[in-house]
Amino acid sequence: MAQKQNREQVTLNAQVLGVLREHGDSLTGVREIDHFAYFVTPQLRARFVDRCLAIGFKLRATTEPSEHSDKYGAMIFHSDMPDEEVLGRITTRLIELAQECGGEYDGWETQVVK
Repeated sequence: MAQKQNREQVTLNAQVLGVLREHGDSLTGVREIDHFAYFVTPQLRARFVDRCLAIGFKLRATTEPSEHSDKYGAMIFHSDMPDEEVLGRITTRLIELAQECGGEYDGWETQVVK
């Protein structure tokens, strides 16, 4: 299961990087990169956030269940260049952390830097 998820995330990472390039991003500038994860309880979300903070991420925001989602969300971020290898390592680690905390990782986004 982990290998399949990793392959899927590598594909998703490449797609997001492709969109950035299409919008004129050279992918060389350091910028904040946001990552999203969702959990069924606020306690599981808090556990994930604490573990992310311990390894150097920062918390940007949390979300509560709404009419659009019944999950508790966490948006964490770090500053880095959007590099395929770096993002591969980071997303793999965040997928593992989210799963260990009973949640699911839902991808990343960043601003276009020209």
